[in-house]
Amino acid sequence: MLFAIAISLLYVEIKDSVLKRVFSEIVKKFWSKWELRSMVMLSLILQFLLVYFGRKRKKYTGNWVPLIAVIAWLIYFSADWMATLVLSTLLRGSSELKEGLIVFWTPFLLWHLGSPYNITAYSLEDNELWLRHFLGMFFQIGEAIYIYVRFRSNTTLNAMAIPLFIGGVLKFLERIWALRCANPKQLMKYFYSSPKKENPSTSDSAARSEMREMIRTGLFDPSEKRGFIGDPRITSEVRFLREVDSAFEVFKPLFTDLPFQISKAFHDEMVFLNPSTRTAAEAFNFVKIELEFLYDLLYTKNPLQHRHHIVSLALRCICFFSLLSVLIAFSVLYRKIEDSTVDVVVTYTLLLGAVWLESYSFYMHIRSKWTILRYAVRGHKRLKLYCRLVQNRLYLIKSQEGIQKMAQHDFLEYCVKAKASQFAQILKFIDPGDLLQKFWYTKWKEVDIELKKFIYNHLCCGSDD
Repeated sequence: MLFAIAISLLYVEIKDSVLKRVFSEIVKKFWSKWELRSMVMLSLILQFLLVYFGRKRKKYTGNWVPLIAVIAWLIYFSADWMATLVLSTLLRGSSELKEGLIVFWTPFLLWHLGSPYNITAYSLEDNELWLRHFLGMFFQIGEAIYIYVRFRSNTTLNAMAIPLFIGGVLKFLERIWALRCANPKQLMKYFYSSPKKENPSTSDSAARSEMREMIRTGLFDPSEKRGFIGDPRITSEVRFLREVDSAFEVFKPLFTDLPFQISKAFHDEMVFLNPSTRTAAEAFNFVKIELEFLYDLLYTKNPLQHRHHIVSLALRCICFFSLLSVLIAFSVLYRKIEDSTVDVVVTYTLLLGAVWLESYSFYMHIRSKWTILRYAVRGHKRLKLYCRLVQNRLYLIKSQEGIQKMAQHDFLEYCVKAKASQFAQILKFIDPGDLLQKFWYTKWKEVDIELKKFIYNHLCCGSDD
């Protein structure tokens, strides 16, 4: 984040120097007129691409996985960099853009820095560096406030920008909150509460050791989940999702490298993979949904929004209604605002784009597995309509075949060809971990149902022994 700020400021200085010394006056005027407009629109387009490739990265399995991963990585970092760059450019002002528009467009960059709902982090390292993002947030919010103060004027656009600023800051804070909650230390605290220290001077390492011992003996209490899973008001599809969620809760310590051991009685009650009640296809679908829950936990805002659903709902309402109120106000008053048609179109696009992103986020929130497993209850009068709305999705979730493809790495080809290739030696300068080469010699193969049955039956026999 701080690197993006530094690069953005450097770009602005170099750009001004190059324009003055190299290009003609016509090019300078053209660039001055369209630079901010095009950059603001590009920042919005990157948000739409983030939503698409964030979903694609989670769902896609196949030979194009490396390409999807690289594109998602490029868009993820480009979106942050572009929003930061536009802020730095707005800070310098523009002779071709009115001060009211500079103030009005600035909060949209904070919305963009808040990132879409489905990709708050690209890698686990992003979660671990949440403090760096937090520090960068202060710089960028401070920059946005300075732009507002410097270019404010007695126009209606300045007043309309205030709700957008509030919503943008809240969106940015939500992202930092999601990054913090997904970092390993916070996950440990959330998964299992730390034991109370009798002696205040007890070291953190001793508390961690005691906590490991508690987890090893099976801290999870299955009695809390019996009523949740056995609720007579839910359908078999919702029960299936609740079983997946419960199994995910049981094995969460494994995701933070904590030792984990459970008794056979606990295993029989809380591990829902039984050949007498579940087919191999259902078992693989079970595991696939568990992995989707894990992906959401580490890389998206979904778990945060459900863990703190009241706070999340309040944030959504504030952000959405701030956008809606500004859109209505701008629609009523734009004839009184003496701006060019192009600027009005860009402003409308920014407003409608932000409304669409928020609406789509809420729509996906309603359809998410996290929401369904909690609120798809038939006996509740207020939730009957919701049950009907998600019934088809529930059927599709349970009837899926689960994991359909798996990666196979050709280790011999990698050792023989990749090591001998001159091109591979060049790639090492930009890819010291050989990730591109490993991807190149990895193929995705269909997982046959007979193979699933063989693996499933073998695991079930092993658990019985």
